[in-house]
Amino acid sequence: GLLLLVWIFTTGLASVKQPHMNPVVEPGDHVVIDRLAFGLQLPLIGVRIGGSGIPRGERVAVLDPEGSGRLLLRRVFAVAGDRVSFGPPAGPARIRQPMLGLKGNPPQPVVWGQWPGPCVYALAAKQRSKSANYARCRAFVESAGRKSYRVSYPRYGEPPGGGKVWEGKVPADKVYLLADNRGGKDSRVWGPVSARRIKGRPAVVLWSHDPLEGIRWHRFGKGLTDAP
Repeated sequence: GLLLLVWIFTTGLASVKQPHMNPVVEPGDHVVIDRLAFGLQLPLIGVRIGGSGIPRGERVAVLDPEGSGRLLLRRVFAVAGDRVSFGPPAGPARIRQPMLGLKGNPPQPVVWGQWPGPCVYALAAKQRSKSANYARCRAFVESAGRKSYRVSYPRYGEPPGGGKVWEGKVPADKVYLLADNRGGKDSRVWGPVSARRIKGRPAVVLWSHDPLEGIRWHRFGKGLTDAP
């Protein structure tokens, strides 16, 4: 019973089914969530004790804003007081480039660096076949706060929500979340999300299995890193 309480208060587990955090996290990964990464969160009320807040650029596990009860993995792009905007479609991918104004400053375009390595877009299992299980994508290095990380999206993908995205000033006690794979649903559709819905930080791949690839031993125990 004591071990169970320790697990409930300090860790959790998220099963990844969609490629919304590709390439850091892949579909089929089962990821350990560090619930103490941002302080001790009291059950039911969601209030945190200790911790230094949830910084920009941090990957997080968030309770689905649409009410499914599932844990989703996303990244904090902006925090309370920041102003979020989006520029025109960027290149052939037609994904609108994010703009960010820190604490009341006018939004500035987020600088993207071309990702030099190979990039694949890992489709959800139900969309793949053995003959064509991956689609090519474009990838860039993006920075938010003190973190730099890769973002990816299909070459001709459109933003979720049919191109209509939430823009404006992030209210108090809320954060603006983006998927590393910009084809995924996030605050562009949901709007800012209550910080109380953040349940921790994805830390380690416990184990990984893909319906087409089978058991992926090379991902067992893999620590998640944002380094591009």
